Amino acid sequence: MSDWTRFDWIDEATDAATIALVAADGHTPEAVLGRLGPIRPLGDLDFGAAAEAGMDLYERDVYDQQGVVQASVLEGAGRAWVVTLEENGYRADLQLDRLAGVHSAVSFFWNVNAVMRVQRREHGVEVESFDPLLDRPDEEHPHAASLALIEDWTGVTLTEDWFAGPKPTYLVESQV
Repeated sequence: MSDWTRFDWIDEATDAATIALVAADGHTPEAVLGRLGPIRPLGDLDFGAAAEAGMDLYERDVYDQQGVVQASVLEGAGRAWVVTLEENGYRADLQLDRLAGVHSAVSFFWNVNAVMRVQRREHGVEVESFDPLLDRPDEEHPHAASLALIEDWTGVTLTEDWFAGPKPTYLVESQV
């Protein structure tokens, strides 16, 4: 397994998010996000600005109908992946089957209550789904370890610069 310490930045990055990677197989981020419902581009936003836009949905009490999702294409081991990031969101976690379709996909969801889930789908079929949080004193970095596992599965290295930096951002109309 990859050295998780390269990903220790994620432990402090945010309290809740979902990161999903879907094999692009020639599809754009817009096409992949469109599997969840209608989308509207919001421009290139950094993580903080996207999080603020997402919080506006909570304040307007429409978070269960709309989500703010960032998406870009990153290269992995021999293939491109559409990588999505939803701060304080769970669309890609709850709807990974729709997001992935018949393509390979992985996701990592966590929230402020330490609820976590790592999923992997191959050709539209779930092959892994587990909680990476272990109740052992020597296992204090489930966020970083989950990103290391995603790197092993996909070849994509998620960096702090990618996470925090500007990315195409979309409003997704999607019931959860």
